Amino acid sequence: MVKKVFVILVLLAVMGGALFSADVRYINLNAIKNMNAFSDELNYVLLNQNAMRWWVSDDAWNNPTPKSDVAAVLRTLYGKLCEHEDAENQEYLLLKAVISDFLYNFDEPGFFEVTKENYLAIETLPERDYRYKWFLGTFLGNACKSIEAVDCFRYILDQIPENALVPDLFWDYGNILYQAMMPSSAKHAFDTYALYSGYDIGNNQMYRNVLNLLPEYNMNDVDSIVSDYIFQFHERNGMNGKLSKLYGIWYSPDEEWTLNQSGLTVVKHTEVFNSAPISKDGRNITYSVLLIDELTPSYPVCSAADTFESVRQDYSSVSEVQLFPDIPGIRVYELKEPSRYTECGGAHGYAVLVESEYDPDGDCAFEKPFDINASGTSREGGVKYFRAMPMYTRFKGTTAHFILLDSCEAIWEESSSAFLEFLETCEFF
Repeated sequence: MVKKVFVILVLLAVMGGALFSADVRYINLNAIKNMNAFSDELNYVLLNQNAMRWWVSDDAWNNPTPKSDVAAVLRTLYGKLCEHEDAENQEYLLLKAVISDFLYNFDEPGFFEVTKENYLAIETLPERDYRYKWFLGTFLGNACKSIEAVDCFRYILDQIPENALVPDLFWDYGNILYQAMMPSSAKHAFDTYALYSGYDIGNNQMYRNVLNLLPEYNMNDVDSIVSDYIFQFHERNGMNGKLSKLYGIWYSPDEEWTLNQSGLTVVKHTEVFNSAPISKDGRNITYSVLLIDELTPSYPVCSAADTFESVRQDYSSVSEVQLFPDIPGIRVYELKEPSRYTECGGAHGYAVLVESEYDPDGDCAFEKPFDINASGTSREGGVKYFRAMPMYTRFKGTTAHFILLDSCEAIWEESSSAFLEFLETCEFF
């Protein structure tokens, strides 16, 4: 059984809009048969669903009706719905799923799986509409399943023009994206909600919270720069790594590499990694990887590109190789110099330059949903707090990334394999 773990982003606690969840108001109750069999319980739900639509801890419950009594009404209603099965009726199935969704919020055992199955049962109906996917997405988001939740909303948006959707869907989507650590995408969703609902969102506290997570970098005001907003540790594709929207890069160094030195200036970030020793012919040999990320307001004049060119001149054999065709703006050269590292067969390495132009949609496109790790509380349930950290948005100009493998013939197989694997996992935008 998946136990409810209610996750609150600290800024969410002062949000101005309603929390997101399934809403009975979007179900056509008149299309459901046998309403008289459960009308009393359903009327109670319609009058009190704001006390049911999300999980509330016992000590925070302020409804005049005890939680146990509300849960009892929901259990009765769900039982009656199951007794009057109407498997071909989307409105019935939606209501059944929403009531099981509410029961999940009251910690009813097994209702995570039950609710998910109830929503997905609607997929078998040929004339279904998008509401089940919308409600399923909000349900999964409330259950801290942000990745699955975002997929539900993206499925809808891939199928239906945004002007044909209920505006409230975009409000729910914005909340999901905020929880998934995707503030640029959340801002876009809230802007879309405002566009189609006519709501003046500028003073909404939730919207302002999102804007506070998206500061713009001002290299002309050094005193205002916050280094923690430039790079942050960020899990991506199941790997631990570092993300910088400002530079438009995410990378995950090899676990056996150690950071030898690093530096950060107003326009440039530098890191040098050393490998673990590799034993070859009685020697312990290491290789290094240099990474330079740079903002290039005066493009094409940039030290990353200049370094790329100067390094190439240091080798007697330089040949361009066609690697990673899916990475736009990449140039890769294989380098050899027999007169260096002669005791190890000569120098052998790679020089890589990636140049990325600014794309106004890049911040949103680059964001990926993140499931907050709630381990440690999942068995008992409860509340776990997280603080979202601001991060500078993408630099509005060209960025350049110079990456150098400094290795030798003796360990070329090992070093080149590790370097190319590292480069393959890097993401640029």
